[in-house]
Amino acid sequence: MKYIVFICYFLIFSNISFARETCVKNDKGVFCGVEVLVHESGDSAKNKKVECIDFNGKKVCGYDCKKNLFGADCKKHQDEMCIESIKGVICGYNCEQSGLISACSSRQMYTCFRHVDKIKCGVNCRFGAYGLMCDEEDTNSKFMK
Repeated sequence: MKYIVFICYFLIFSNISFARETCVKNDKGVFCGVEVLVHESGDSAKNKKVECIDFNGKKVCGYDCKKNLFGADCKKHQDEMCIESIKGVICGYNCEQSGLISACSSRQMYTCFRHVDKIKCGVNCRFGAYGLMCDEEDTNSKFMK
């Protein structure tokens, strides 16, 4: 009976983790949460310069480059966001992250829709009778599996 309770508990709560929580410290305090958005204003946002980083012999260039042991990526536009995980780094628009997979769309008009352990990016994505579907799929979206 203990094992059944443990398995049910694990299946229900396995997607909840405090390890995904991000904290940001600035002059107004420390802010933590699953998704923390930081908006820059004034000259610092306008004067960002393109930077380049190296990862495994490859050069990646863009804004606000991120790098970890498993990958590297840079924002192509300043208003993109980046996701870091144990599988690497990806940057793009309207990013979604599931326990096993992460995705970012290539343009602001596309959104990424998550259902259990699958993600699809495009226009009007939803879960239907045949699984995840979009009216228009983003063929240039980035995925980390």
